[in-house]
Amino acid sequence: MKNDHLVFAFNWLPRDFGNQEEKATFADLSITVSGLLASEVEDRLAKTVRDSFRTSAYQLAYWFAENWWRLRWEPERENSDWQMSHDLCSIGGGYIWPNISLFCDGEFISVKSTRSQPNRGEPIRFLADFLTIVPANSFFRDLDSFISAIIERLTQRDLQDTKLHQLWAEIVAERSDPDATRWRKREAILGLDPDSGSPEIIEGLNANGLTLGNDAVEEIAAAKTNETLATIDNIHQQVKSSPHSIRIPDFSHLRLEVLQGIKMDSLPWEKGETVALIIRKELGLGGAPVYNTKLGDIFSVPASIIDTSSDAVTAEMAAGYRENQSTDQMNVFLHRRPKTSRRFALMRLIGDHLMFNNDDRLLPATDTKTARQKFQRAFAQEFLCPFESLNTFLENKPLTDDSFEEAAAYYDVSPLLVKSTLRNKGVLERDA
Repeated sequence: MKNDHLVFAFNWLPRDFGNQEEKATFADLSITVSGLLASEVEDRLAKTVRDSFRTSAYQLAYWFAENWWRLRWEPERENSDWQMSHDLCSIGGGYIWPNISLFCDGEFISVKSTRSQPNRGEPIRFLADFLTIVPANSFFRDLDSFISAIIERLTQRDLQDTKLHQLWAEIVAERSDPDATRWRKREAILGLDPDSGSPEIIEGLNANGLTLGNDAVEEIAAAKTNETLATIDNIHQQVKSSPHSIRIPDFSHLRLEVLQGIKMDSLPWEKGETVALIIRKELGLGGAPVYNTKLGDIFSVPASIIDTSSDAVTAEMAAGYRENQSTDQMNVFLHRRPKTSRRFALMRLIGDHLMFNNDDRLLPATDTKTARQKFQRAFAQEFLCPFESLNTFLENKPLTDDSFEEAAAYYDVSPLLVKSTLRNKGVLERDA
């Protein structure tokens, strides 16, 4: 079956000015993502609507190559530097580009196409307005094919040593070298262009990865960037020496049920919801609320872990620490003060321990938008406030702040979590 996650279609056009690369690759270009046309334009001068726009395929390919590592591994951030390497509008070069933003969580890439504003005075206006999510591996295979096609076009036009040739050759070589790949990936996670960061930080991540787990240190790096090494040391010391430990009953059985019950190619939050429902079923909870007494009975949780505690502000994030991946016990450290937030953080860590069967000993719960953190949040949300049960609870009630607060009190969660659950399921509008 043909992979149509990302399709570039282009017809070469003549061009009488510009450098040799642009003359060779000037094209009428269309972009389709998961069957959705992202390049539809209104031509104001010709008074027509068409599926493609005229541009430099070389500039587009070079921008993708120049930002390849960050596009592949850097999670979403809200700053101008992130936008320059993830928004096609930043390409410039005298061309008008579609307003497409690329958000990768490590496993999937979200492609957001936004309609151009009607009053910008430009000769063309992009009309596509959608958000779609595709597997990252498929997306970047298609992107590789596009870059290779542009290089082939340049070669056919006797342009065999362009900057794009050189840059792409470097990237291909780095991707075939595990050490170089790890280095570039960690630079990207930190929000850095290749060779623009401190080698000491990358080497520190490599060293910590050997003892605490490679995925674990990358999760913290995504959250703390330049403060990564200090944060790793702080979190490690806090959670390893924490007097609070929990135990997951029938751990091996539960993990087996999880691994057999999920679809590995599903979205991170779908996995989180599925795992929560599996664990609830195995523990015989049905759709009932799980109050602190019940949590204590199930997971051997001391009340001091969940109750508001003076240790709540001495760490930057919640974290767990396990001696190995198959143990049923784990030290936990919760960093937020409200009881509902600590309950939520605790369940994030329990879900992480059940799901991620890897070499990580340190299990961080951060605020980033990586696939792992999305899984954690979805697991905790569904475990503490299962949607079907919530929907029944709110049946025949007006969707008001009062009813949200009533539901929050019933499930012992925050009103924000109740509304987030309803938004995620389409009961509430996203801007409600």
